[in-house]
Amino acid sequence: MGMLHRLALKALAIGALCVYSMNTHTLYAQKQFARISVGFYNLENLFDTIDGENKDEEFLPNGANAWTEERYQKKLANMASAISQMIGGKAPDVLGVCEIENRQVLEDLIAHPLLAPLWLPDSTLRVARPQRY
Repeated sequence: MGMLHRLALKALAIGALCVYSMNTHTLYAQKQFARISVGFYNLENLFDTIDGENKDEEFLPNGANAWTEERYQKKLANMASAISQMIGGKAPDVLGVCEIENRQVLEDLIAHPLLAPLWLPDSTLRVARPQRY
């Protein structure tokens, strides 16, 4: 086999490899992947006005912050507005939050009229609490 013949075979093999590689890339490029959006928001001491078992004295109507139901509802509305606009004018599929008093406050937040329609009725609410040291 002459040198020219070997070069031609190598070129053919490289060409076939490139075509295979392009076809493989095309196959991967044609696959559809689900996209989800993830957001995180620090709610900056979102407390209700109910005296709970935690240390929430300053967030009670007679506490240092004079925390009233009206102020609580306004803060819920502000937080709901910000969350509802996080991802291109809609809420994220998965949302992490911090500095929230308890599960009931979280439920109040996601039930807000700005947020409630954005999640499916069967959406799962999961609460993870950090371990205290």
